[in-house]
Amino acid sequence: MDDTVSELEEEEEEDSEPSTSNPESSSEEETSEFVTMLQERARHGYRLAASKQMVGIFLCVWVRADVMPRVTGLRVSCVGRGIMGYMGNKGSISISLTLQGGSSAAASTSLCFVCTHLASGEKDGDEVRRNSDVAEILKRTRFPRVHRFSRLPASAPSSPETILEHDKVIWL
Repeated sequence: MDDTVSELEEEEEEDSEPSTSNPESSSEEETSEFVTMLQERARHGYRLAASKQMVGIFLCVWVRADVMPRVTGLRVSCVGRGIMGYMGNKGSISISLTLQGGSSAAASTSLCFVCTHLASGEKDGDEVRRNSDVAEILKRTRFPRVHRFSRLPASAPSSPETILEHDKVIWL
């Protein structure tokens, strides 16, 4: 599994480019095209905030370089829903982050990106299985608490621990 979370305390050099791979690529040519696209994004002022791969699921969150210093509390959670309800060929990857307001008076916004791979829905009973999987993903997704190494001020509200506790959820 590929797991990358960009540490905000470590400033990336201007020339550095995030390194990751496309889990869906079946050839070196496709991988090369994906890496070229990533390098292009990095040259145009975007930074890879976090990425995670789980068997057939891949999620990456990119942030404009000028916004990256306002991103805090990056956390990742995975829930397997495949074979026997736990294998990673089906399930979800979730990335949680908080975007701090631009000024001290501006409020922060918590964001949760959820990428799922569920049963196809073609066979009888798949709809029930898909709904059950979504319910289980909502129940089992937990983001670990942000500890003292975080850049969050002591007065900041606690970070969301579940998907539905976030201000905004983007479900893919």
